[in-house]
Amino acid sequence: MYLAVSEWAISAVLFRCPSRKEQKPIYYVSRVLADVETRYSKTELTTLAFRSAAQKLRPYFQAHSVVVLTDQPLRNILHKPDLTGRMLQWAIELSEYGIEFQPRLSMKGQVMADFVLEYSRRPIQHKEPIGEE
Repeated sequence: MYLAVSEWAISAVLFRCPSRKEQKPIYYVSRVLADVETRYSKTELTTLAFRSAAQKLRPYFQAHSVVVLTDQPLRNILHKPDLTGRMLQWAIELSEYGIEFQPRLSMKGQVMADFVLEYSRRPIQHKEPIGEE
């Protein structure tokens, strides 16, 4: 699985690997961030992208081993004993799966995740007209 984040959206691409050199995309997950989520750090956004994918693909995660390829130190962060708040909650949720984290080396799959992210619609900011009372 590859993860991608931006200031307005998150995405993930799940791949099947029939051989060591071959990756076939089987599922795309993408969504626009809520207002409060736009203030998360990059690590929190990456964890949120992974959590969102895990929620949508729960049956797949329960039936198969999942390898997450990322440039963020998610394994270290999710296994820290001093986590608090939402990161602690997310770490507990994600701990039920047999997840392996590896550094992202191949950019081929990451390009797909970035593509999905890039074409996620950026939310349109509607301004309320100022009315006279």
